[in-house]
Formats: sequence, structure tokens, C-alpha cells
Amino acid sequence: MHMESVVQTQEKNMRGWRQQLPWLLLLSFLCITALAWNYSNQYLEQRAQERFAFRVQSVKEAVEGRLLAYQQVLHGGVGLFRASGTVSRQQWHEYVENAEIARHYPGIQNMAVSLPVPAAQLAQHIQEIRAQGFPEYKISPALPERPMYHSIIYPEPYIARNLRAFGFDMYTNPVRRAAMDRAIDSGLPSMSGMVTLVQETQTDVQHGFLVYLPVYRNDANPQTPEQRRAALKVLVFGAFRMNDLMKGIFGSKESDVDLQIYDEGLQDQAHRMYASQSKIPKSNYSDDVVIETGGRKWLLHITAKQEFIESTYSPQSSIIAIAGTLISLSLFYIFYSLNNRNRRTHQLAAKMADDLFEKEAQFSGIVASASDAIISMNLQSEVIIWNPAAEQMTGYTQAEMLGRSIRTIVPPERLAESQLITEKLARGEVVKNLETVCICKDGSRLDVSMNVSPMHNKNGEHCGSSSVVTNISQRKQMEKIKSQFISTVSHELRTPLTSIRGSLGLVVAGAVGPIPEKAKLLVALAEKNCTRLARLIDDILDVEKLESGNYHFNLKRFDIYPLLIQATQENQAYAQQCGTRFEMISAVDQVFVQADPDRLLQVISNLFSNAAKFSPENKPVEISLLRQASLVRVEIRDYGSGIPEEFKSRIFQKFAQADSSDTRKLQVGNTGLGLSIAKDIIEQMGGSIGFSSAQDQGTIFYFEIADVSRETDRQAEAGTKQSISQ
Repeated sequence: MHMESVVQTQEKNMRGWRQQLPWLLLLSFLCITALAWNYSNQYLEQRAQERFAFRVQSVKEAVEGRLLAYQQVLHGGVGLFRASGTVSRQQWHEYVENAEIARHYPGIQNMAVSLPVPAAQLAQHIQEIRAQGFPEYKISPALPERPMYHSIIYPEPYIARNLRAFGFDMYTNPVRRAAMDRAIDSGLPSMSGMVTLVQETQTDVQHGFLVYLPVYRNDANPQTPEQRRAALKVLVFGAFRMNDLMKGIFGSKESDVDLQIYDEGLQDQAHRMYASQSKIPKSNYSDDVVIETGGRKWLLHITAKQEFIESTYSPQSSIIAIAGTLISLSLFYIFYSLNNRNRRTHQLAAKMADDLFEKEAQFSGIVASASDAIISMNLQSEVIIWNPAAEQMTGYTQAEMLGRSIRTIVPPERLAESQLITEKLARGEVVKNLETVCICKDGSRLDVSMNVSPMHNKNGEHCGSSSVVTNISQRKQMEKIKSQFISTVSHELRTPLTSIRGSLGLVVAGAVGPIPEKAKLLVALAEKNCTRLARLIDDILDVEKLESGNYHFNLKRFDIYPLLIQATQENQAYAQQCGTRFEMISAVDQVFVQADPDRLLQVISNLFSNAAKFSPENKPVEISLLRQASLVRVEIRDYGSGIPEEFKSRIFQKFAQADSSDTRKLQVGNTGLGLSIAKDIIEQMGGSIGFSSAQDQGTIFYFEIADVSRETDRQAEAGTKQSISQ
């Protein structure tokens, strides 16, 4: 009795454990999903931060590059003075006009010359300028009196705002004076702090700054600040309005980031020279960089806008969360059902539990981060480089593999493939994205993707190869799980859907007696929706087969013209419902192709129905069969409104649909998979597919496939000769 009680207790404990097992597994898979989701988020965030860092660097380089370019044009003005000795107003005007600063150097308000005028020569200077045709010329501000004046004498272009700068003494302003003194004393470009330009009016007032370059007398060779001040001839300078400057640098390229520029690296309102947007939401992407030029220090505060954040969005994390949750719930349902069966199914349930644990291990491998191995070999296939990632991937240490043949990790059935790779490398070819298998130290096999490049010595001779190997076992397993999931869901939907369609068909046919007209319309609509759903299931299965490589093609050599005629006849009724018709306007007969006729008919019918839906009433859909060099080209043209520009890049994507505003068309929704499937079928048969479209001029869809007519003719000729000889 005691022994029996122990056994019963053990069985009770086992039953309790089995009842808890589905919940434990669900929790485990949800935890794995959460870890995968978290890792994906971290990875995507890292990528976004790297993109933002690159964007920050590009903004910094753009500002630095443009400031250097502006200094170069000022150097050109200095060169003009040094070459000419004396530069007239007309010569300066021609120099600035030929420089086309508005076109090549946007942001410069003016390029001008400031002349130092000693107080003793002030009256004479004013008379000379007035004698040049400027009777109202004067130096401002006139007070206070000072031993040295600096007057802007050549402001160019001499129009609009720049007229206000004529005769202005910049030396009276402390900010400008500091930059002018620095330029005079150093002989180098000097940039002022933030100022309000004298050219500003009451409208569109902007912060500005100036860049100065000194011109010394040609007979002087000053070495010290004192000598440079004594030898100063003029100051060539450029005046800049910050908003105009930034617009000239970036145009619309700044739209995804907010840029604020602060003078002297002080990030406060008093030193802010420029702000592209005064208020933006708080962002995780923000950085400060410093630019030093012309003796000044600018702090660039760059913050990502919503446009940048949206551009970094990826659905990867959501896909992982949804897929992981669905898989977890599916596995939970399976085990929960197994636990409700009787004891006779215990052995089967235990086996399925083992399978589940195995899948758990596989799933854990899928969500683990991939690592790339770098392996290099000499001409004898001996390993000379074996990085830590290769150690982690294969289990072989560097010490074990250096000098050892790479065939250690190559399966026997892959040796011929390895030899072909060696021959390609010897010819200087690069092997890209080769999917193969490698053997690990523990005997297990890994699916890997390889990119192999030849190595050359200093004489340019082939001396070996270098490979980047990526573990794709996780991706392969995920593709298998996805394929199984789609196939299961699709087949589970098909059975009840077929029953519903049949029942609706009987109701419409009157098998259950007469029904009201309105009810008949509703039933007919439901039947159409069932048909559409069935087509969607078929399309989803086709997509899954195409992506997984399980889509089988029965390739034959046949004349494509009869196939086009068949497609035209089969789809003519649909065209009539759409208010159009199919017309063969150009064709050549006896055009043979190597393809699967059933799959090709599926592609042609898809393109026909697509053209009919978007064709205007009483306008035909035109079909052309053309021969171009070694290709056969089939064109289907409609005269509809054309494909919108914003939709062209997505036309062959899955579930991509363009709106049709023509309400007379059949009110039957599309799956959005037809063109994507057509593209995959054509490409897997060695062809290509495309389109051309213009607004209000219709659209031409076409596909091209190899013309094997000549090969067919040669076979026929050979058969004839054989018959004659017999």
C-alpha cells in the first residue's frame, strides 16, 4: 500500500508538472521574444546614432568648407590689390561682378574695401570721394573725433541694402574693431563676433558677421604687428547674413536636423547667431561640435528633427515581437491540447515536448547576434589568418587552424565547389554571397554565406584569398518557421472558406428557395469577397513558395504567340466588364521561349487584368509581341491616367496598390500581390519585367525573356538531315 501510494503521488506530481509545462514554455518563449525585441531595439538605436553622428559630421564639414571657400574669394580680392597696386572703384566692381557671388557664394551680403584715413587727411579724402560722383558722401559716425578713421569705400554689389554701408566706419564698433585689429596685426583672415550689419533694415533682420583680410603696401614686408599697422593699405572684407548664409550652404538638405550656431562656444541666447527652428520636441539625437576659423570659435548645436527620427524607423522590432508572440502562443496551444488528451497519448506528447525543446534551442540561436569570421589562406589552402569570430563560429582555435588546410571545415560533398571557387579566384574574380556549409570542431554543420576575394602580393601576383564568412543558420531556420506558419494558416483558412463559398453559391442559385433581391445582392457580394479571399490565400502561398525556393517550374520550349491569344480570349470577358477590350496590335509568329507555360500565362493574365482595371472606357488595351536582338518582349499598354510618381518605386512591392478614381470599374478589391508575384516568376525564369508611365498618357507594362527560336530552328534542321540520311 505504501509503495502504491508513492507511485500515485509521483504520478500526481507528474500530471501537475505536465499541466504547468505549457505555461512555463509560454513564459520562456515570451522572455526569449522580449530579449530578442530588446536586442533589436538596441541594434536599431545604435544604427540610428551612427547615422546621426555621420549627419552631424556632414553639417560641420559643410559649414567649414563654405567658410573656407568664402575666405578664398576674399584672398582673390587681396591678390587684385597686390597685383594692381591701385584698384579703382570700377576695377573692384568688375572683380566682384565676375566672381558672381550671388551664384557661387550665396550668403555674402557684400564684398567691400575699407580704407584707413588719418584724421589729418579726412577732409581731403571726403573731397576726393565726392569728386568721384558721390556729393553726399561722408564718414559715419562722425563723432567722436579720432586720430584714425576707417571708411567703406567700395561696397559691392552697390545696390539695395549695401548702399547703407557706404562711408561707414566699422572701427567705431568694438566687435568689428577687435576682428579688424586681429587681421591687421596677424595678416591672416579674421572673423568678427556676432553683429547686426549696418545694411539691415526694419524687415527680415538677421544676425551677421564679417571676415577681414588686410592688404599691405607692396613695398613693405612687415613682420611685427607694429610694422603691419604702419604698412596697412586697405582691408578687404565680406559681410555675411547668417540666415542667408545657411540657406546658401544647405538649401533644403538641412530639413531633417535643427541647427543652432553660437558665437565663442557659449550656448546662451545672447550668443546665438543662427537657429533653423526655435522650438522642436526633445530628441534623443543631439550633439555639439566646434568650428574654429578666422580667430573665432563657433559651437554648432545639432538636433534631429522628426523627419530624421522617422527615417530611422524600422519595423524589425515589431516583427520580432509579433512573430515571437504568435509562435509562443501557437506552441502553447499545441502543448495545452496535448495535455488534455488521455494517457495513451503520453508517449506522443513526450516526443512532441522533446521537439518543442529542440525548437526552443533553435529559436534561441536565431535571435542570437550574428558574427562574421575572417579567414585568409595561401595558394596551398593553408590558413594564415583566423580571427576570434572564426574561433567562436567553428570552435577551432587560432593555434589549431594556422597552417592547417581549410578543407578541415569543408564537407566532402562541397570539395568540388571549393575547387571551382579556387579557379575563379585564380582568374581574379570575386565570389559574392555564396551560401554553403562548414563543419565545426564538434562535427556539427553551419549554414554560412561567404564573400571571397583574391589576394595579391606586391608584384600583383595571386597569392591567396581572404573570406568574410557570416553564420546564416539562424536566418535559414527562421525562413523555415515562417514558411511552415504561412502554409499552416493558409491551409486552415482554405477549408472553411471553400465550404462558405459553396453555401453562398447554392443560395444565389436558389437552392434554398427564392430570397429578396436586396438579400441576393448581399449574398453575391459575400461570394465575391470569398473569391477575393481565396485569391489572396493563393497569392500568399505563391509568395511563400517563391521566397522559399519551393516554387516548381516545368520549363518547356514553346511558341509564345498562341499563349498570348489564349490569354486574350480568357480575359476578354473581364475586359468587357471593365468597359474595355484587348487588341493585339503587333505580333511576330514562331517566337519560341524556354519557360513554364502555365506560370507565364499566370503572369500575362495578371498584367491583362491590371491594365483593364485602369483603362478608360472604350479605350482598348493594346498587346504587342516584339523580337529584340536575343530577347522576346511582350508589351501591354493602357491609356489610363498613368502611375503616380510617388508610387512608381513601390509598384512591384508586396501589398502595394495604386488608387483608381474611376468608379465604373469593378468593385472587387485587389490583393496587392499580383505584380510582385509576376516579377518573381519572370525573374526566376531568367527574364525581366518593368514598366514606363507618364501622367495622363497611360502605362506600358512589359516583360522580356530569352528568344530560343534559333536553337529550335537548328534542332529542326538537324532532325531533317537525320531523316534524309536514314
